[in-house]
Amino acid sequence: MHILNSFLFLFLLLLSAHSSLFAQSVNSLQETFDYQELADGSIAVTLQMDSQNALFVLSVSNKTALFSETCSKEATPDIPHTLVLGKSLYADRRIFPYVKRPSSFQPYKIVGILGLDMLRNVILTIDSRLRKLTFSSPYRPDFIKLSNRIRLQTEPEEEVRIPLSINDKNFSLPVLLHLPSLLYLTPDDRKSIESTDSCTVRIANTTIQGVAFKSDQPARSYLGNNLLHYGLLSIDFTKSAVYFQPFDENPVSYSSSAKKQLLTLSGKVAEIGRTYFLDHIWEYTTHREFVYKDTIPAVIDFWATWCIPCKRLSPLLNQLAEKYKGKIRFFKVNYDTEQQLSKDLGIGALPTLYMIPAKGLPQQVVGPKSEELELMIQKMIK
Repeated sequence: MHILNSFLFLFLLLLSAHSSLFAQSVNSLQETFDYQELADGSIAVTLQMDSQNALFVLSVSNKTALFSETCSKEATPDIPHTLVLGKSLYADRRIFPYVKRPSSFQPYKIVGILGLDMLRNVILTIDSRLRKLTFSSPYRPDFIKLSNRIRLQTEPEEEVRIPLSINDKNFSLPVLLHLPSLLYLTPDDRKSIESTDSCTVRIANTTIQGVAFKSDQPARSYLGNNLLHYGLLSIDFTKSAVYFQPFDENPVSYSSSAKKQLLTLSGKVAEIGRTYFLDHIWEYTTHREFVYKDTIPAVIDFWATWCIPCKRLSPLLNQLAEKYKGKIRFFKVNYDTEQQLSKDLGIGALPTLYMIPAKGLPQQVVGPKSEELELMIQKMIK
């Protein structure tokens, strides 16, 4: 009996470890937006540019740029602009290049291209059936299965290239979301798959048969936006991975999540992300000047698992959180999983404490000494 109980205990322990290994943590950011599908299949989404609505075409093969034909006469390439999409995308007073607008976009009031440089810190999921874009961080949406993941062979610095097989031959092709059809092949690639009119394409666990490909002498082979008609495409720019999943493989829910409640003064250091920061501390995407949303001072610890000084500082912050319970809020932000927030606030060296008084401007303190830290905290509550 004792042996049987020991066996059951070991079995349950292993089962628990297995479950936790494959469980996905909760996203600190997940927002979904409707998009407009243009006549050629391109994806157009409305952003805020300099506090005004502006229509941009999504691209995973170009950098963000403005169309010179649709900008005001007073606008010049050296004027900075601010682009915002909810809490997901934010570029503060950046100078974007001007490019010529493609003829296919002339019937629309499209201002420019929303490109790779704005997407590097999120996971982008495209649902063409419901015409929705989901931006999440630091994980994929929970309706996207891990089993549908493909590791990219190259980091998506200039473009996203998806590994796939065509008639059992391996390729890695870029995705051009502004071009219709599913597959474009050069004459050489067409010969290599030994087919003249159609083929079988396999991406992750999805097989698409009878694919008619275009072969009108393209300079290179690539995938077009008709790929989106066969399933959900999720691109993880942070981990260089792509997910491709048939529409009906897993239930999809876009129910809006409630605003995360303000964390109570529990005497502990609470972990937060960019969404919480924007909701409860400073919504810098709409207020350029610092406007504190709370009335209680706060200390935010920017840390990383690989940072040895961060590990030394952590026990002290836990002690201070307990000591000053009810007087100061203590938070921590994982620098690696919250790169967008860290970048937006100009966090570089670690550990950095972002110290916010009840009134006044925040102060960044890099690598504080233990004996100095408590003195700074005491000044914040006077």
